[in-house]
Amino acid sequence: MLDGGPMPMVPASGQGGAGEVLALYPLFAELSTRFDLEVKERGSLINGSPCAAALVADAALAARRRIRIAHKVFALSIEAFRAPLEHYDAALDALWGDEHEAAALQGLRQFLVEAGDGRRNYQAPVSYRIVPRVLGQAHRALSSAERAADVSLASISDNPVYIPPDDAHPLGRCISTGGYHNAMATPALDGLAAIWADICLLCDRHASKLLNGKVSLLPDLLMTGRHWADSDGHGNVGYVPMAITGYLEQAKLAAQRTFIPGTESAGAGQDDVATTAFFAWTKEATAGRCVDAAMAMLAMIASQALHVTERAAPPALQSFVDEIRDVVPPVGADRVLGPELAKLAEWFTRQVFET
Repeated sequence: MLDGGPMPMVPASGQGGAGEVLALYPLFAELSTRFDLEVKERGSLINGSPCAAALVADAALAARRRIRIAHKVFALSIEAFRAPLEHYDAALDALWGDEHEAAALQGLRQFLVEAGDGRRNYQAPVSYRIVPRVLGQAHRALSSAERAADVSLASISDNPVYIPPDDAHPLGRCISTGGYHNAMATPALDGLAAIWADICLLCDRHASKLLNGKVSLLPDLLMTGRHWADSDGHGNVGYVPMAITGYLEQAKLAAQRTFIPGTESAGAGQDDVATTAFFAWTKEATAGRCVDAAMAMLAMIASQALHVTERAAPPALQSFVDEIRDVVPPVGADRVLGPELAKLAEWFTRQVFET
């Protein structure tokens, strides 16, 4: 694996085995032929639950970056809407008494330093006030995924597993275990998928509120048959929430809880339960890309709101807005936005996965 050659492909689909042998056998089969292996060594390469450990670790690493982006996007939306900053006040850190919600509040406030004035003197809609609570749950889900990854990566999950000698067992022991079934990874992955769906919903609501001038107090062309843009043009920003709704529904479908499936495919009847991490990871990855797209579209609408009202973003968000506008320039005359928004969604996903 360290010879510089291409890594073998590991299929994510069709993984219905009781353990991870369907993925591990093609991964290690060719490698195992290069060595004169002793008894049990070949089996050790294809048993245990290293795939589940890798999958939940992958999701946790991506989630930490994705949540960081969410702080930026919602701070930008809060500024575009001129939501009262009291909704994110530092006093709430202690009042709510939860470390994850405090992290969300702090993450939002760092991008709202020197936010503009002229804010509304009454409360914003619920979807704005609950942002720190929802992002707090994202931090909580991330913590669970990181905990599952930490434990799983260090776990000795081989079956059977050899236990070295001690006073009671001078020759050591070889015992059969269920280490090939990782029960921590799947709930952690499900938790991430669920919060991505909830964040998609907030993106949908924020986008709709920003485009409704009666609520946002921004220029409102959405209800007239013309679609939000500069006063001398008529772009088509008003259609964007329809696309966000599509991503929201895809994320909700992907975020259904993963249950342990039964299987009798082995014939002998011993392998009567299938592992679940592959199913959960595939759904989490799908929901994650949906939220990337939804956040990209909300960010573009918030950028447009600042543009049409000739306002600058808070200093900590100015480079973020510049990057958004490099991909989707402010809308003036009518133009097709789909390809630009697709590129922006891809850019968001690259920020999640690129080092």
